[in-house]
Amino acid sequence: MRTVLFLPSSPHHTLWCLALAAGPFRDARCVLAQTNWRADHREYLVETLRSRPCGLFAELTSFPKLVLRPRDRLLRARRLLASISRYARDLAPGHVVTGNDYRAEFHAALRGAPGAIGTYVDDGWGSYRNDTVTSGTAGTVIDALKAGSVSAWRWLSFGVRTGRPGRIGGSAAVREAWVMAPALAHDKLAPKTLHAIEPAWLHDPRVLDTCTDAIRRSGLAAEDLDSVGLVLLLPHDEFLRRHPELRAAMERRAQACAARGELLAYKHHPRSRAQGLALPRDRCVEIPQRLPVEILAPFLRDTLVVGVMTSALIFLPRLQPRIRVEALIPSAAHADPVTRIYRSMGVHTLDLAGNEP
Repeated sequence: MRTVLFLPSSPHHTLWCLALAAGPFRDARCVLAQTNWRADHREYLVETLRSRPCGLFAELTSFPKLVLRPRDRLLRARRLLASISRYARDLAPGHVVTGNDYRAEFHAALRGAPGAIGTYVDDGWGSYRNDTVTSGTAGTVIDALKAGSVSAWRWLSFGVRTGRPGRIGGSAAVREAWVMAPALAHDKLAPKTLHAIEPAWLHDPRVLDTCTDAIRRSGLAAEDLDSVGLVLLLPHDEFLRRHPELRAAMERRAQACAARGELLAYKHHPRSRAQGLALPRDRCVEIPQRLPVEILAPFLRDTLVVGVMTSALIFLPRLQPRIRVEALIPSAAHADPVTRIYRSMGVHTLDLAGNEP
C-alpha cells in the first residue's frame, strides 16, 4: 500500500488534506504531520482528529514552528529539518503534499524521501495569479539574482535547498498539484500534472463528522449555521479607514440581515482585531481566526458571503452552490487580476455602491 505524507502548515491546508485523504488517496496509508505548530494557536481540525480519529489518517504527528531568528537557524532550525527528513525517510511515502512549496519543511521531507512525488494542494488565489512585481528582461535578471541569493541564504541557514518558486506551487520540487480550477492555474503551475479538487470529498461522512466537531470546538454549532443569512469576511481595519464607503456598504448588508431576523457571522482579518464596523451585536457570532471559512460551506444554506479582496472567497461558490459570494472592490481595482479570478470562480464582483460591472 502506498503512503502519502501530508504536511499542512495552516488550518486551510489541513482541510484540503482531509478532503484528499477521503478522495483520491482513500486507498493509501495517509499520514498527517502538521508543521508550523504553535502552542498559542488552536488547531481545531487537528484537535478533533487526535481526540476522535475518523479513520482517514493512520498516523498523526506535529512539528513546531520553524525558528527564523538568525542566531537559532544553524542549531534549532537545522535539527528540526533533519528530524523531518528522518521521519520522511522512515515512512518512504509515494507522495509528499504541501500547501506552500516555499516552506523548508516540504523540501526537508523530499530530501528524506527523494523518490516521493512532490505534490501541491491549492493555497488560494496564489494558484491562479500570473502577474509579477517586475517585468521585461531587466526584471527577469533581477528576479533571478534575488531568487538565487535568497536560495543560497536559506541553504546556508537551514541546510536544505529550497529554491524560490516565484509563484506558489511553481517550484521544481512540485510535480503534481490538486487545485480547484486547473484550467485557471498560473503559468508556472500549469505544466505540472494537475487534478481538480472535488467538492464532494468534503461531504464524505467522515469529513463532515470531523468538520462538525471542529466547528463545535471553536465555539460555534454547525446546526445553527442554517440560521446564518450573512457571512462577513472583514478586511484589515486600516483598509476600512481608507475606504469609508466600504464600511458603509458592509454595514448596510449587516442591517438588512438583522432586519430579516437572521444571524450574522463575521471573521476578522488575520492581522487585525479591531472591529471597524457597527454590527447588530445581538444577532452576531464570530468565526474564530483559526477556523477556515471553507469548513462552513457544507452547512450554509441560501447565505450571502461578502468579503474584500480575500482569497477565502474563491472556493466557496464551488463548495456550496446554494450560497451567493460577493467581493466588494474599490473601483480602481476592478481591472486587477484578482478580480478576473473571482469572476471565473463564480464570485460576484461589486463596486462599493453595490453595482456589478
